[in-house]
Parts: sequence; C-alpha cells; structure tokens
Amino acid sequence: MQTKNNYSELIGFVMLGVAVLIISFSDRFPITKVVLPESLLTFNMVFLSILIEAIPFVLIGVFIAGSIQIFVTEEHLKKLLPKNKFLAIVMSCLLGALFPACECGIVPIVRRLIAKGVPLFAGVGFLLTGPLINPIVIFSTYMAFGEDMRMALLRMGLGFA
Repeated sequence: MQTKNNYSELIGFVMLGVAVLIISFSDRFPITKVVLPESLLTFNMVFLSILIEAIPFVLIGVFIAGSIQIFVTEEHLKKLLPKNKFLAIVMSCLLGALFPACECGIVPIVRRLIAKGVPLFAGVGFLLTGPLINPIVIFSTYMAFGEDMRMALLRMGLGFA
C-alpha cells in the first residue's frame, strides 16, 4: 500500500518536471506550434471567465454553510420557522432575501439548512428568492436602471411573488 503512494508521487513529480521543461524550452518543441481552432479558443475563454466569476460566490456560500453548521442549532431553526406551511415559506423567502448569495452560492447554504431540519418547502423558498432579491442584486438593479428605485422595488416584488 505504501509503495503505491510512492509511485504516484514519483509520477506526479516526473509530470511536473516534464511540464517545466516544455515551458522552458517551448521554442524547440514542435507541439507548441499546433494551431487550435478559433471556436476552441473561444470556448476556453468563456469557460474560464465563468469559472473565475463563479468561484468567489461558491466559496462565500460554502463559508456561510459552514457557519450555519457550527453556529445554528436545530432548536434555533424550529423557533425561527412558523408551524404553518404558508407562513414558513414566506419567512424562508424573507430570510433568503437577506443573504448576499447568487445561484451557485445559495445551493450549499440551502443544503445545509435542509440537513439541519428545515422543511423542503421552506428550503425551496429560500433557494428561489435568495438570488433574486438580496441586497447586492437590488443595488445593482437600482444602479443599472439609472438609479430608478421603482424598478428595483418592482424586481423585489415580482421576485418575491
């Protein structure tokens, strides 16, 4: 078992060394002269830009989910959510509006809440309203529409509905 780990580390170091050599002497290797199609380069650019934009929000969501795991108990959630299903959905929507998380960051938060005992219907309300109406989205809507508060309030109202 120990020798398998040693071989995998050795293979990793060899691959790293080969990569350093190729980068260092790239003008002498014909593989670097390969011309890639424009569509592949465009795909690569779009993929990397989406990845770079999404990672901070996912990390924020994971950080909030970890905080919920550590600091929020099942008793806190039972006190916070009403027993009535409709009122629980409204409360979860209001709480979702307070979290500054996007679609990719809200998923780990809702997953952790459901694992802590939040009913699925309340989790879905939180999941749907969190990205639609939160402070960052409302402010960006306000700024995008020429500082029009009416448009920001309409987005909040329609998103909540």
